[in-house]
Amino acid sequence: MAILDSTLPHLPRLKTDRSLLLTTATIWATMVVLFSFSGYIDGQRAGEHLPYWTYLRGWALGFLPWLFMMPVVYLYGARDTNKGLMPTVATAAIAAAITLPISGLFNGFLLSFGNDRTIFDVWGSWTLTSWLWDGVLLVATYLAGRQMRPRPEFDPHAPMEAAPSIAVRSTSGTEFIPLTDIQGATAQGNYIALRLAGREVLHRATMSSLSEKLAQSGFVRVHRSHLINPAYVASTKSRGDRVREVELANGSRIPVSDRYALDINDRLQSRIID
Repeated sequence: MAILDSTLPHLPRLKTDRSLLLTTATIWATMVVLFSFSGYIDGQRAGEHLPYWTYLRGWALGFLPWLFMMPVVYLYGARDTNKGLMPTVATAAIAAAITLPISGLFNGFLLSFGNDRTIFDVWGSWTLTSWLWDGVLLVATYLAGRQMRPRPEFDPHAPMEAAPSIAVRSTSGTEFIPLTDIQGATAQGNYIALRLAGREVLHRATMSSLSEKLAQSGFVRVHRSHLINPAYVASTKSRGDRVREVELANGSRIPVSDRYALDINDRLQSRIID
């Protein structure tokens, strides 16, 4: 659920991000045309002399749920940019678990409507290959999200300020993440997972070097594997007079070790207005 919850903050952008809707609608229309044309060619070879629009209508109806689900899958792909293999596989599996049952339910009702077959008869007639084209559409949309993630909103009239940022490099380019957007950081092998509001980004660095650089910007080390921005601490759990865990604004729960408990407690107390 944590992965799903971290995607939800992106959803309001569906109302305003025209490029996102245009991209997913274009992918949907392209797939419908290609798949219906392929079906038309196969039908002609099999001796079925049906007009092309019959195939086009059938594929468009069958893929109709995807027109509304694709923006969500696209955002899952965008969220996983710069992530490792296992987090990517996990969120891709969640996207599939959400979309494929909806597609199956819709098409089951569609194919059983007006026929003697029930929806269970329709489902029972399906094989693994029946899901092939849904899988193609899912993968294409997910990969498009990774390559063309929604860009942050930009106000051309706002004054330009050189905000301190971290340059996160990947095979597709470099993403500049403002320090003010980072809620915390967690060591993951040779990488650091930068915790943002709606996603995590992997940055190649060591915790010791990163903590030294970010200390000047107010970040606090709370554990040998964790670093936080005190401005994003939403709540704490304590035992006695020592903080044992902090919860960030994005819902992440970060343990606090004895070595750093007093430091984070003093930093949080300094935020309180009497």
